[in-house]
Amino acid sequence: MTASLARLQAQVGDGIPLAQAAQITLALADDGRIRADAPFDANRNMHGSAFGGSLYIVALVCGFAQSNWLLNVAGLDADIVVQNARTWYNRPVHGPLSARIIQRDPADEQRYIDTFQRRQRARIDLTVVIDDAAHTPAAFELTARFVARARSADNSAHVDV
Repeated sequence: MTASLARLQAQVGDGIPLAQAAQITLALADDGRIRADAPFDANRNMHGSAFGGSLYIVALVCGFAQSNWLLNVAGLDADIVVQNARTWYNRPVHGPLSARIIQRDPADEQRYIDTFQRRQRARIDLTVVIDDAAHTPAAFELTARFVARARSADNSAHVDV
């Protein structure tokens, strides 16, 4: 794990208690995108499948981490919040949870970085999926808008974009 990824993991673990409870760990996928993983046993329900709230938090943390990572790699630091999110629960998940960002247009990511550098605030829409085996469509899908704003002295998370 790189030092930057370790700092991001610590930020998620310390700042998002649900992420700690779900035992979410971050990894950098081969394509340079963040992946969020969580063990099944810590996230199962009474039906023997993954709890819906766990699917949501693992996917949300993945998107939060990716929006943070894009700025960190560019040497930028920001407070990130979710502005809105929509989910689709397509099928139960019966194993470990692994959330990944669906491939995006690199121009959108660069626009997010450039806008943040220029305005000290920016937003990016990300789609995160959790697969169960090799099924299509994904077992769970989250589409969310994440908003970045320059860190304030009081580290406030209030964002107007």
